[in-house]
Amino acid sequence: MDVVHSENQDGFLDASTEPGKKYYYRVSILDDGNPVASFETDVTTPAGGFTLVQNRPNPFNPSTVIDFSLNQRGPVSLLIYDVAGKPVRTLVSGVKTAGQHSKEWDGRDNQGKQVPSGV
Repeated sequence: MDVVHSENQDGFLDASTEPGKKYYYRVSILDDGNPVASFETDVTTPAGGFTLVQNRPNPFNPSTVIDFSLNQRGPVSLLIYDVAGKPVRTLVSGVKTAGQHSKEWDGRDNQGKQVPSGV
């Protein structure tokens, strides 16, 4: 199981899950390697799927379009990251309906500044 914790987020990511399956987790809190508390929980992953298509045109100047589709209505976050893994621009954040969607990116960051070529 690939469970990852990042200092930049409040939580953990289990990258080995599959849609529509139930997972059980035991979480332990350690203090200098000694267990302080623990609990168990279960999570069922959403059965819906999505498709993210390669942006076009690629490479682009001055903008590109990103297409994606959802099997069911649900929350969507579509972010652009730089090569260091830092978020550059949030393109979509909210609930979207099932079906095809497109979002254009103008090559600007969240502050409206043009990002360097290659991001």
